[in-house]
Amino acid sequence: MLIRALLIWGALLILEGIVVILLVPPTLIVNAAYKEEAVLADTLGPEVAEDISTKARDTFNAWFVETGVMAESFTLFVPTEANKRASTGIETLAEGLFEVVRRRLESAWNLVFVGIQRVYAFLTWMPLLIPFVIACAFDGATVRRIKLLTFGISSAPIYGASIHALIILAFFPLFYAAWPFAAPPLIVPIWFICLALVLRSLITNLQRM
Repeated sequence: MLIRALLIWGALLILEGIVVILLVPPTLIVNAAYKEEAVLADTLGPEVAEDISTKARDTFNAWFVETGVMAESFTLFVPTEANKRASTGIETLAEGLFEVVRRRLESAWNLVFVGIQRVYAFLTWMPLLIPFVIACAFDGATVRRIKLLTFGISSAPIYGASIHALIILAFFPLFYAAWPFAAPPLIVPIWFICLALVLRSLITNLQRM
């Protein structure tokens, strides 16, 4: 059951990436990045937003631009004008198709940049919210200990539901990173709160071995 849930959510994640790359215009993804940066500045302050944006650009440039990976991807799939002229007789063959491929590559790379930016935004929240998650985990362990000492019952249905909810929450950062539209930054602390409550419920209802 657990492996099947992992496979299903993994397949949905791959499907999301494919749909975004094939159907979403590259400009829409760029606009989403700018909108999120503006909202993040209102939420955490302009200094934090600028720091996240700078780190995202530096990482993207270091990993993909300076290494030539991004340029090589365009060279591999989209012929240059010189290559077209060198192909005597087929200069205009599939010209429209190459333009589509170019725009899809732009969407893919824009999505990579937005994903990196969201990872840094996600990491910015972690020092503020991890203590809350730890506190909920300790509270769940305390409640379970009380149940063991008082012969309380741990709910198997709640335990199973908590495992499935934990899987969904584990995939959320990946879906969030690949989401092509602007997402409110406060979705991250909401995710942390949900994770903490699910973790507490899971620990509280751990089944006796």
